[in-house]
Amino acid sequence: MSKSLLSSIVLVAYLGSSVPAWANVETTSIAVRNALATKSVVHQEPFRSSDALPTAPIVPVTAVDPLIVEDIETGTTLQLSLPADRAVEGNEVSQGLFVYADPEQNVDHALKIHPDGAFQAMVVIKDASAPDSYAFPLDLSHGVTPELQDDGSIVLLSAEGEMVGRFNTPWAKDALGRPVPTHYTLEDGVIIQHVDLSQVTAFPVVADPDGWLGWARCLASVAAFAAENTFIFAKLKKIGGAKKFVNSLKKLKNKNERKKAIYELVGNITGVDKLSACF
Repeated sequence: MSKSLLSSIVLVAYLGSSVPAWANVETTSIAVRNALATKSVVHQEPFRSSDALPTAPIVPVTAVDPLIVEDIETGTTLQLSLPADRAVEGNEVSQGLFVYADPEQNVDHALKIHPDGAFQAMVVIKDASAPDSYAFPLDLSHGVTPELQDDGSIVLLSAEGEMVGRFNTPWAKDALGRPVPTHYTLEDGVIIQHVDLSQVTAFPVVADPDGWLGWARCLASVAAFAAENTFIFAKLKKIGGAKKFVNSLKKLKNKNERKKAIYELVGNITGVDKLSACF
């Protein structure tokens, strides 16, 4: 089926036709791709080195299996489950994008695994009959605990109080690319994403917890940046190297504090954006 035909089907469904707009995986994947295209966070291919290599997450076979991520440096693991109750098998529709489509339900699910090790666990809300909150059970090892932040994000803290991972500020977009108000709450180790649907919301809506675990991806990005910039390489060498700089970022729970520290290292906004893996 062509993309132009699928787009027509979706449009007719919006206008109230009985044509089934959510009959297959491709329809859901188009909705996810369109939503991701509006997202401002850029995930870059990390610099590959023997001491800084993100571990590829283990992608769930079905929608009820957990996503498993491990930090190779500390052995810390994260298991995140989708808010699904049917064992629909996933389909890899493009590199790193997995769709779990169920035509009998009013919500589909998707996962995006980025080259830098970050991940996005998405719900695709098909129509107004769907729920407005979604529970993502979270299982963390090694005494790691989640903590909700003032900016709406969730940081993952070790027993020593250092940040070992993060879920970015929650995000949701409707079918017209407009932001949909959304926020997290934490209840007994479960991340609940609340999506404020309204009469003007254009469906489908895509919402996602977007997160990462471990600092390998940050260290890899800093190493790559220094390898291309002799000035930054010299500054890092003066303070003890890339790993020491990254270790100093671990102590900063606030995203703005980490961005400020990175700006002090690189001296310009462009450089800060290239190190977005450290936010």
